[in-house]
Amino acid sequence: MLRLVLLPAAATLGFASCNAAPPEVGEQRAIMARIEQLVALPDGASPLDAYSRNYARQSDGTIVAHYVLPHPVLDDDSIDAGCSAMTEDSELRPCTEDEIKDMREMDERIAATFGEANQSRWFASPGELPSMYDGGCAQIEIVFDPVAGHFDRVQCNGVV
Repeated sequence: MLRLVLLPAAATLGFASCNAAPPEVGEQRAIMARIEQLVALPDGASPLDAYSRNYARQSDGTIVAHYVLPHPVLDDDSIDAGCSAMTEDSELRPCTEDEIKDMREMDERIAATFGEANQSRWFASPGELPSMYDGGCAQIEIVFDPVAGHFDRVQCNGVV
């Protein structure tokens, strides 16, 4: 199950009676800002603001981050034009309207999981961070030690 804290909007949700965010939200914001200020992305990476930046604390206290390029949502014409299904006799047929609708919904769910460009999000655990296999610099993997103030890892993910 995807649990995330969207910042800064989430800081005001449920706290109408006071203006202060819970302490952990302030700490999370500060950690994300510190990492984003200090990080030098690897050669081949896109600019920082092109990525959806996703963070979580590991059990050892380090912060793991996955910076991912947002998933482009295909328009209806692109989905319709490129969609075909294989029949039982190995022939191709055009997709039905329901199949196209299912593909569109799946594409939108994937896009929501990956987030938006220039968005920073905090997740409850590293296992909930969006990620992909390989992808090169479409995903940057970061491990930051907030106590020591240094990066243990900043690298592109797998092969292109």
